[in-house]
Amino acid sequence: MNRTKEVMSIKAKINNYAKSNNVTSQTVLQNFMFERFLERLSKSKYQDKFIIKGGILISNMVGLDTRSTMDLDITLRNLPLDEELILQALKQISRIHLDDDITFSDFHFSPIRPEDEYGGFRIRFSATYFSIVTPLSIDLSTGDKITPRPLVYKFSPLFGTENSFTLWGYNIETILAEKLQTIISRGVASTRPRDFYDVYILTKEKQFDIKKLKSAFTETCKHRGTENLIKESDNRMAEIAQSKALHTIWLKYAKQFSYAKDILYEDLMKSLKILLDALVAK
Repeated sequence: MNRTKEVMSIKAKINNYAKSNNVTSQTVLQNFMFERFLERLSKSKYQDKFIIKGGILISNMVGLDTRSTMDLDITLRNLPLDEELILQALKQISRIHLDDDITFSDFHFSPIRPEDEYGGFRIRFSATYFSIVTPLSIDLSTGDKITPRPLVYKFSPLFGTENSFTLWGYNIETILAEKLQTIISRGVASTRPRDFYDVYILTKEKQFDIKKLKSAFTETCKHRGTENLIKESDNRMAEIAQSKALHTIWLKYAKQFSYAKDILYEDLMKSLKILLDALVAK
């Protein structure tokens, strides 16, 4: 198959997947490129030093048709947050050969999380498949508390033509704990409807251990300097529930993503209340 036919073939796969799963072709393309990068990571010496979190992990747990994402979040383990070391790691990962004709290049770093004592980097780079060039972004951080520990997840290919692979990722209790801490601490100033959605869909579709969630929430709050947050949760949740601004933000999100279109703002509040009630229960 020549290059033109190969490009046409992958575009057809992307468009067909997007149409059948009701997501955009660009979302499918970027997730496919992330998948190709992550499989290389799984075959590298860094596979136990990069812990996957955020949208890519949640999408892997519930399906791209249920949670789409356009970026990759990673926490480092046993690897310093040093730009030169990380650049070397990314280049080594990118050089791992897979029979997919995809290359990764042009890594550019910018600082993120300036309020955090550990900080982090946003790394922008390009994935290239012949004439298809796709911009990608990784948010890389360190020092996060993962309670009790990361888990190994199986990642399956979007198109079923590649082998599945495994990587380390956040356990669901830590995912929920971080989402809850973010929602409550930001209160009515929140501008991230996906946090509300993630809590809703994970509690609806996945099992979790409430004792582990309590521990994870406590550790997350300690790490982020919000130890008294649970005591303020009732008042803050009342404000969130009554916020017209947040309600409007949610309506826009639900209109943008078909998987959220039938979820009411009140449904989000119920899922949050159930979790918070469980956290304060003896």
